[in-house]
Amino acid sequence: MTTLRQALAEHDDELLFADGFDEAIVGVVERAGQEPYVLYDARRCIALLQREGGTYEEAADHFSHNVLSAWVGERTPGYVWTRRQDAANGSAALAKDYVESLGDEDPEDEDEDEDEDLDDEEPAEDEDDQESDDDDLDDE
Repeated sequence: MTTLRQALAEHDDELLFADGFDEAIVGVVERAGQEPYVLYDARRCIALLQREGGTYEEAADHFSHNVLSAWVGERTPGYVWTRRQDAANGSAALAKDYVESLGDEDPEDEDEDEDEDLDDEEPAEDEDDQESDDDDLDDE
């Protein structure tokens, strides 16, 4: 049976892979004007390191200093902190590691601030301005 890593490598033999993290591959990222690169789930990478022994903190520290910070060129793999389902209540929760990396701010407080900012904003343009914009399009 072909692994995801093997299939990706067959598709693009210049992709770079992080050794030992095949189970954490999410896919390949493609961007305009950039070379594609392999994308890994950061939480899953840390879990794989924990499986080798040690505490969560040791695994997260190793990941941060030896994996995440490694640069091997423009095709260096990327790591994403994904949303996950909280098994206890089924609600979406940010990955614990990512939230901790943001500092002491409560992510729920940020969402409330953004909602308040949106309520305070005035409409971008009124109907008269929109009609004149539509007229300009008709002239083209």
